[in-house]
Amino acid sequence: FSLEDNILLPLVLAGQKYSQMSQEIRPLAEKLGIKDLLKKYPYEVSGGQKQRIAVARALIRKKPLLILDEGTSAIDMQTAYDIESRLLAISDLTLLTITHNMSKDILELYDEIIFMADGKIIEHGTFETLIAKHAAFYDFYQLKK
Repeated sequence: FSLEDNILLPLVLAGQKYSQMSQEIRPLAEKLGIKDLLKKYPYEVSGGQKQRIAVARALIRKKPLLILDEGTSAIDMQTAYDIESRLLAISDLTLLTITHNMSKDILELYDEIIFMADGKIIEHGTFETLIAKHAAFYDFYQLKK
Protein backbone atom coordinates (compact mmCIF):
# COMPACT_ATOMS: atom_id res chain seq x y z
CA PHE A 1 0.00 0.00 0.00
CA SER A 2 1.95 3.06 -1.26
CA LEU A 3 1.52 6.67 -0.18
CA GLU A 4 -0.21 7.39 -3.48
CA ASP A 5 -2.76 4.71 -2.57
CA ASN A 6 -3.05 6.19 0.91
CA ILE A 7 -3.74 9.71 -0.43
CA LEU A 8 -6.32 8.47 -2.93
CA LEU A 9 -8.08 5.94 -0.68
CA PRO A 10 -10.87 8.25 0.57
CA LEU A 11 -11.79 9.10 -3.03
CA VAL A 12 -11.73 5.46 -4.12
CA LEU A 13 -13.99 4.56 -1.21
CA ALA A 14 -16.33 7.33 -2.38
CA GLY A 15 -16.62 5.59 -5.76
CA GLN A 16 -14.19 7.59 -7.90
CA LYS A 17 -11.92 5.80 -10.37
CA TYR A 18 -8.33 5.35 -9.26
CA SER A 19 -6.85 5.80 -12.76
CA GLN A 20 -8.38 9.27 -13.19
CA MET A 21 -7.28 10.42 -9.74
CA SER A 22 -3.79 9.01 -10.19
CA GLN A 23 -3.19 11.52 -13.00
CA GLU A 24 -4.36 14.38 -10.79
CA ILE A 25 -2.13 13.52 -7.86
CA ARG A 26 1.21 14.06 -9.61
CA PRO A 27 0.89 17.85 -10.12
CA LEU A 28 -0.42 18.17 -6.57
CA ALA A 29 2.48 16.11 -5.21
CA GLU A 30 4.92 18.35 -7.08
CA LYS A 31 3.36 21.47 -5.52
CA LEU A 32 3.78 19.97 -2.05
CA GLY A 33 7.25 18.56 -2.64
CA ILE A 34 6.23 14.92 -2.15
CA LYS A 35 6.40 13.61 -5.71
CA ASP A 36 9.38 11.38 -4.90
CA LEU A 37 7.50 9.89 -1.93
CA LEU A 38 4.46 8.59 -3.81
CA LYS A 39 5.78 5.08 -4.32
CA LYS A 40 7.07 4.74 -0.76
CA TYR A 41 5.23 3.15 2.13
CA PRO A 42 3.84 5.13 5.10
CA TYR A 43 6.40 3.74 7.55
CA GLU A 44 9.28 5.11 5.42
CA VAL A 45 8.48 8.81 5.85
CA SER A 46 9.30 11.46 8.44
CA GLY A 47 6.85 13.46 10.53
CA GLY A 48 7.16 16.47 8.22
CA GLN A 49 6.54 14.30 5.17
CA LYS A 50 3.45 12.88 6.88
CA GLN A 51 2.15 16.43 7.33
CA ARG A 52 2.61 17.14 3.62
CA ILE A 53 0.83 13.89 2.78
CA ALA A 54 -2.10 14.89 5.01
CA VAL A 55 -2.32 18.21 3.13
CA ALA A 56 -2.30 16.28 -0.17
CA ARG A 57 -5.17 14.08 1.07
CA ALA A 58 -7.16 17.22 1.86
CA LEU A 59 -6.37 18.98 -1.43
CA ILE A 60 -7.11 15.99 -3.67
CA ARG A 61 -10.74 16.28 -2.57
CA LYS A 62 -10.89 19.75 -4.19
CA LYS A 63 -12.74 21.48 -1.38
CA PRO A 64 -12.72 25.31 -1.36
CA LEU A 65 -11.46 25.59 2.24
CA LEU A 66 -8.41 24.07 3.89
CA ILE A 67 -7.84 24.48 7.62
CA LEU A 68 -4.30 23.83 8.82
CA ASP A 69 -3.97 23.51 12.59
CA GLU A 70 -0.21 23.68 13.13
CA GLY A 71 -0.05 22.07 9.69
CA THR A 72 3.62 22.80 9.09
CA SER A 73 4.90 22.50 12.66
CA ALA A 74 7.00 19.36 12.03
CA ILE A 75 8.95 20.75 9.08
CA ASP A 76 11.76 23.24 8.67
CA MET A 77 11.04 26.92 8.04
CA GLN A 78 12.00 26.87 4.35
CA THR A 79 9.76 23.88 3.60
CA ALA A 80 6.92 25.46 5.58
CA TYR A 81 7.34 28.65 3.57
CA ASP A 82 7.38 26.71 0.30
CA ILE A 83 4.23 24.75 1.15
CA GLU A 84 2.25 27.68 2.54
CA SER A 85 3.19 29.98 -0.34
CA ARG A 86 2.13 27.27 -2.82
CA LEU A 87 -1.17 26.75 -1.01
CA LEU A 88 -1.84 30.49 -0.92
CA ALA A 89 -1.24 30.65 -4.67
CA ILE A 90 -4.13 28.24 -5.38
CA SER A 91 -6.79 30.65 -6.65
CA ASP A 92 -9.85 28.60 -5.72
CA LEU A 93 -8.67 27.72 -2.21
CA THR A 94 -9.22 29.61 1.03
CA LEU A 95 -6.50 28.73 3.51
CA LEU A 96 -7.15 29.17 7.23
CA THR A 97 -4.02 28.52 9.26
CA ILE A 98 -3.85 28.15 13.02
CA THR A 99 -0.25 28.59 14.05
CA HIS A 100 2.22 29.75 16.64
CA ASN A 101 4.82 30.17 13.91
CA MET A 102 6.03 33.75 14.05
CA SER A 103 8.08 33.75 10.86
CA LYS A 104 7.81 37.18 9.24
CA ASP A 105 8.36 35.66 5.79
CA ILE A 106 5.37 33.33 6.20
CA LEU A 107 3.08 35.75 8.04
CA GLU A 108 3.53 38.40 5.33
CA LEU A 109 2.03 35.99 2.77
CA TYR A 110 -1.41 36.04 4.39
CA ASP A 111 -4.16 38.51 3.48
CA GLU A 112 -5.22 38.81 7.09
CA ILE A 113 -4.01 37.69 10.49
CA ILE A 114 -6.49 37.24 13.32
CA PHE A 115 -4.71 37.38 16.67
CA MET A 116 -6.55 35.69 19.51
CA ALA A 117 -6.02 35.42 23.25
CA ASP A 118 -8.18 33.53 25.73
CA GLY A 119 -10.59 32.56 22.93
CA LYS A 120 -11.24 36.16 21.89
CA ILE A 121 -10.16 38.12 18.84
CA ILE A 122 -7.80 40.81 20.06
CA GLU A 123 -6.59 42.27 16.74
CA HIS A 124 -6.75 41.59 13.04
CA GLY A 125 -5.10 42.95 9.92
CA THR A 126 -2.09 42.39 7.72
CA PHE A 127 1.25 41.58 9.27
CA GLU A 128 2.53 45.08 8.54
CA THR A 129 -0.56 46.73 10.05
CA LEU A 130 -0.38 44.65 13.23
CA ILE A 131 3.33 45.28 13.69
CA ALA A 132 2.86 49.03 13.15
CA LYS A 133 0.20 49.17 15.91
CA HIS A 134 2.73 48.11 18.57
CA ALA A 135 -0.09 46.40 20.49
CA ALA A 136 -0.86 42.77 21.51
CA PHE A 137 0.25 41.05 18.29
CA TYR A 138 3.43 43.11 18.19
CA ASP A 139 4.23 42.14 21.80
CA PHE A 140 3.58 38.44 21.08
CA TYR A 141 5.68 38.58 17.91
CA GLN A 142 8.59 40.20 19.77
CA LEU A 143 8.34 37.60 22.54
CA LYS A 144 8.44 34.68 20.06
CA LYS A 145 11.34 36.08 17.98
